[in-house]
Amino acid sequence: MRHANLSFTSASASTFVIILLLLRRSFFLLSQLTTQHHDLPFPINTRASLHKHSSIKYLHLAVNFNMSSFQDKAQAHISLIDKELSKYPVLNNLEKQTSVPKTYAFLGLIATYFFFIFFNIGGQLLTNVAGFVIPGYYSLEALFSVGKSDDTQWLTYWVVFAFLTVFESLVSAVYWFPFYYTFKFIFVLWLALPVTSGAQIVFRSFVQPVFARYFSGPGATAANLRSKVDSVGDKTL
Repeated sequence: MRHANLSFTSASASTFVIILLLLRRSFFLLSQLTTQHHDLPFPINTRASLHKHSSIKYLHLAVNFNMSSFQDKAQAHISLIDKELSKYPVLNNLEKQTSVPKTYAFLGLIATYFFFIFFNIGGQLLTNVAGFVIPGYYSLEALFSVGKSDDTQWLTYWVVFAFLTVFESLVSAVYWFPFYYTFKFIFVLWLALPVTSGAQIVFRSFVQPVFARYFSGPGATAANLRSKVDSVGDKTL
């Protein structure tokens, strides 16, 4: 079970990176299309035409220059996903029967999932599934495991997720922020994935400075209380 958890984490992290790379590429193309050059040494009546051709030429060169690095990064993460998915015999058999590479099928499902969220087709439900169901499963797994480090990780996530849920209800985030569920989906992945440790960053940066004074100090923690109870029990014996 622990091995499956690590495999899922690696595949999810690579998928998350691919989504970010695609978003970065989209923003880059948009920024190049909207770039304005006002220093052309030509008459005003010819500046618009020359600006159009120079912008297209600059965009073409910029895309060709950056496309190779983008493809290399994407291919590296695709190879990592394929390596992790190959550990599951069911997916290997499905790939042989359908002749569809399991990596592309997996990325296709993720792309469809993200497509529905982006256009808010069941965006709230799909975002809650990503933020509640999957972390909830691994939280239960952590509770039944021997180690305690994963308990702290998921407990921190749930505290931050609870603050996020209350905040979005108070400010009516869906009404005020366009494509809110898209940003929330990416933000929840950043919070939950151990490779990014977003929940711990948010907790230490915002939650802990505000509430630390109420939960720190002599005798304030459960560990201190448990140690005192054990010491009293030893004395009575």
